Amino acid sequence: MASPFDPDHRYTVEEYLRLERTAHEKHEYRNGRVFPAGNPPVEPRRPGGEVRENRIEQNLSSLLGPPDELRRRGLLIRLGSFMSRSDSFAFDRFRADSASKAFLLISPDDVRVELYERSPNGSWSFAIGQRLSDVMRAKVASFELSLAAVYDGVDVWADPDADLD
Repeated sequence: MASPFDPDHRYTVEEYLRLERTAHEKHEYRNGRVFPAGNPPVEPRRPGGEVRENRIEQNLSSLLGPPDELRRRGLLIRLGSFMSRSDSFAFDRFRADSASKAFLLISPDDVRVELYERSPNGSWSFAIGQRLSDVMRAKVASFELSLAAVYDGVDVWADPDADLD
């Protein structure tokens, strides 16, 4: 059976979740790309991933508050550019909770932040930031997040197509 995913297309998490629900085979999501479960594309490994993630977590804590406070405010933050099928089910449960307001998917390897925010009518909106000059604005969750501040002190790969400051 042919996959519903185009290997050359960069998907949002929302698109991935919608298509994965009807797919006959399981897939995984990584940094906008979708591939068969258990068969990820070969990508160069970067040393220091844990160091980058720890620094981003410290930056987020100083910008938005500690993790327990974020959960009380209805925010879910996931570091990584990878979303497995089980992660997608967790995201579905998060979206189904009426107290949930925003979800951030933050890549520790390159400048990429995806923001999903629930509007007052219950629908979800999507925004993406891929430049250090970008600012993510969540109206309902009441925060602004500068990507330069998120990635402060973090060695990330630059997207050659993005205009990084």
